[in-house]
Amino acid sequence: WSVTGLAASNHALAGGFGIAGRKDNPHGHVVTIYPAEMQHSGSLGHSVPIVAHVGKEGSNGIKKVSQAFSVALGEPGYWVYAG
Repeated sequence: WSVTGLAASNHALAGGFGIAGRKDNPHGHVVTIYPAEMQHSGSLGHSVPIVAHVGKEGSNGIKKVSQAFSVALGEPGYWVYAG
C-alpha cells in the first residue's frame, strides 16, 4: 500500500513493515522504515520517518529519511506491507 510518511512511521511503530524508495537515479534506492518517532527535517521543513539505511561505505545507519535520499528531488515514496 502506498501511504504517507506519517502512516509508514506509525505502521513501523506498531510492529509492521514499511519501506521508503525512489527510482529516479540509475539504480534506485530503498530503505526500511525504522520503528521510531518521526523527527523534524530542516531540509524538507517537516517531520519525516526514521529509516534503516544501507548505502555507500560510511553512510549506513539509522537516520532521517532526508539523510538517506537527496532532498533536491523531494521526499521519497512510502509503502507498507499490510498482509
